[in-house]
Amino acid sequence: MQFEKYLTIHGHFYQPPRENPWLGVIERQDSATPFHNWNERITAECYKANTLSRTLDSKGRILDIVSNYKYLSFNIGPTLINWLQEYHPATYEAIIESDLASRALNGGHGNAMAQVYNHVIMPLAGRREQELQIILGKRDFVRHFGREPEAMWLAETAINRTTAELLMDHGIRFTILSPFQARRIRKIGEDHWTDVRNGAIDTTMPYRIFSNGKHLDVFFFNKGVSTSVAFEHLLRDANRFGERLSSAWGKEAGRPKLINICTDGESYGHHEPFGDMCLSAFFSSIAQKFRFRVTNYGYFLERFSPFMEVELEQGGEGKGTSWSCSHGVDRWRKNCGCSAGSRAGWNQEWRTPLREGLNKVKEELDKTFEQAVREYLPDPWAAFIDFVDLRRERSQEKTDGFFAKHAGKNVEDRERAKLLQLMESQLNSLLMFTSCAWFFDDISGLEPLQNMRYAARAIEMSGRPELHEVLLRELEKARSNAGGETGKSLYEKHVRPMLGTPPLIANQAAMEWALLGKENGGYFFYEIALSGRERFENHGLALGDLEVRDPFLGLRKKYFFFCAETEDAFLKTWLGEDLSHDARSALVGKLTRLARGELSFISPSEIGNESGLACYTLSDLLEHHREEILVRAMSQAFDGLKKTALNFFLKNEEMIKRMVKFGVDLPSEVRLTVSYALHHKLQCEMEYLHGETDPRKFGNAVELIQLASRLQIPVKTTDFEKKVLLKTLYMKLNSLFRKPDAGTLQEVRSITEIISALGLKVDLAPAQNVLFNFLKGPFTELWGKREGREIGQEAYRFAEMALDLADGVFGINVDRFRALLK
Repeated sequence: MQFEKYLTIHGHFYQPPRENPWLGVIERQDSATPFHNWNERITAECYKANTLSRTLDSKGRILDIVSNYKYLSFNIGPTLINWLQEYHPATYEAIIESDLASRALNGGHGNAMAQVYNHVIMPLAGRREQELQIILGKRDFVRHFGREPEAMWLAETAINRTTAELLMDHGIRFTILSPFQARRIRKIGEDHWTDVRNGAIDTTMPYRIFSNGKHLDVFFFNKGVSTSVAFEHLLRDANRFGERLSSAWGKEAGRPKLINICTDGESYGHHEPFGDMCLSAFFSSIAQKFRFRVTNYGYFLERFSPFMEVELEQGGEGKGTSWSCSHGVDRWRKNCGCSAGSRAGWNQEWRTPLREGLNKVKEELDKTFEQAVREYLPDPWAAFIDFVDLRRERSQEKTDGFFAKHAGKNVEDRERAKLLQLMESQLNSLLMFTSCAWFFDDISGLEPLQNMRYAARAIEMSGRPELHEVLLRELEKARSNAGGETGKSLYEKHVRPMLGTPPLIANQAAMEWALLGKENGGYFFYEIALSGRERFENHGLALGDLEVRDPFLGLRKKYFFFCAETEDAFLKTWLGEDLSHDARSALVGKLTRLARGELSFISPSEIGNESGLACYTLSDLLEHHREEILVRAMSQAFDGLKKTALNFFLKNEEMIKRMVKFGVDLPSEVRLTVSYALHHKLQCEMEYLHGETDPRKFGNAVELIQLASRLQIPVKTTDFEKKVLLKTLYMKLNSLFRKPDAGTLQEVRSITEIISALGLKVDLAPAQNVLFNFLKGPFTELWGKREGREIGQEAYRFAEMALDLADGVFGINVDRFRALLK
């Protein structure tokens, strides 16, 4: 009997939480250049790419645009999918829609599975922490995908007996493990065990773990093919990929078999450039060539229940096993020898003190949390679980509902604030165990420092500052391979300064008002209220009062500030917290007299220092806003120069043209001035055209570029010009769905010609997506279902124009669409 060749390809998509815990945003990460941070970079290369993956013909034209998530079994960690939802909603929605589509293809079983909340190594966590990871992971999955998860991905596939039992208790049906995590197997109901250690288990069928009348099913992935995908560039050729998968099928076994492979999802486009395109080519045609029935684990499990029982390996010291540590789970607690390929002479002895320090802090934080919270909230841990959802919305209405549900008595505002701060502490105490901190090779890396930040925030919010010393005593035992610094030194340098975040926010707000006139507004988690402010030209002096508030956690700080230009710095801010009325009045009086020139013997710095105010500079600005402030300030200062350049050009335009006509070289300073002028005119023109969809209105912009070309003067175009034109192009293409007429197509072509005339190098992928969807949708709907209906010449003309545009301008293979016209 011949069985179907079932195939499941699983991608583990995940990024650790990277947000600054005091701000809730990811700061600039230089190692991710040219992107702002690693989430942005990998989204472009992988997460977004897999929602819109191209399959190409031999000429490089687009044959199809595929969402790989529709066919790929996958999990997306909560810390990643929540970030995608906020910062890349189109990619997020495409993933959600793909899971919905996969359910239709697989008998109601979706491709998506849940993940433990923030990727902790479960066997190294206490029972309650493991349970919280499962509950929060399930909750997050339901919020996004609108259904209960059948399966849960365990970070690094790390598991022990407790982990398996907790998955059973919380209704998880199955999980995925490495074949090297299996110890022995037997037929269900029989006594004889067969040893399958060292990866000898048959990975083409599911197995069952039993405990206390419950069970958990397990799929073990094909290690050989998975390794080839991850490390041997198997994704460079879809045919070769298919051949390797087919060879894994082997001979018929007299039963249904599932070939399943599992890798980091980032293999498909990030670790392996264009790996997403190999995957989409495989799903589009190669899988059928090798007669694979591409499906997911849930579909296969419903049809073919396990008939074999498995017992797992216990790992080093009986602590459990994982897929990326041959010693069990030691990679996340000691110098076991597993690394990411560290340099000669390096070691990971730092892993132990980092974990020990965090464990000791966690123990104390849990005691503080339970003792302080239980007085008001009878079930602290149930309240904490709801807090994680509440924190996302941060509204007064939701906060009132939270306390109405969980409080055993009326809770005043001050107590509310303290309870919410303790909940914030507890959340950060979970985040500080995110596994990535131990995975890589040095304690000075981004990931260990990030976990230290979470620890510092957890301690701060607990109200127990002495716990910093508990942590530092352990971190002093850890030493960096890269620079020889101790973990304590790294903490003091890179982490502790963030404990002073409110004054940093105050400095940010003060400088933005002094330089740019920015009024009250939001700064990440914080709100700013400015009052009593004045600005003086002398010394570039600005002063006033401001309040920094975190309305959700009930935190507020009041400051008097003044900013001034000094000889040793472009701008400085002096801050005084909760100054008395008399002290404030005396300062304002002295600063006012200084600004009027009545105090020539004293400087702003001396006034600030004499008054005991804390001093801040541009270096203290939050990094990714420092650049914005300086660029905007310089832009304002540069406006006058641009206007001067424009006036010079307009006044001398005819003379400049004559010099070019007669081959007279323009002096370098004239060329530079004219370049500024034309650039300024182009920018003004594009600002005027922002949101305009009529290509004819862009004539002036094109004429400016043509004039610059005739004058042999380069005019720098910026991302702004690209965005204006791409938005116009995108809007016009979308209008085809409402009004498919030849005039709209001609306007689309005109816009592409304008882009070319301006010499802009733009990414046409979003426009390609829209046009391709139009051809697959309304165009095919009309021409594929004519059923003998006569269609007028105007419709034929439109169709030919659309196909010519798609082929000639947007690089789409239109053969199958053109065949519909015959």
